[in-house]
Amino acid sequence: MTHFMNTNSLRSRAPFLALAATVTLTVLASLGHYADGQVQAEQFAQATLSAPTQVVVVTGKRSING
Repeated sequence: MTHFMNTNSLRSRAPFLALAATVTLTVLASLGHYADGQVQAEQFAQATLSAPTQVVVVTGKRSING
């Protein structure tokens, strides 16, 4: 009967697997934090651009008082 991996190989690779997982998760968390800031900035920009504006139209006639 052959084993897929012997225990010595697994024990020597476990720290590298843990290190790779830690680095991967740290990079993903950093990118997520950066992306959240970009999304908030974009949402703020869209909110200020779509704010309602008030348009005042003045109509009337000039009267000549002479």
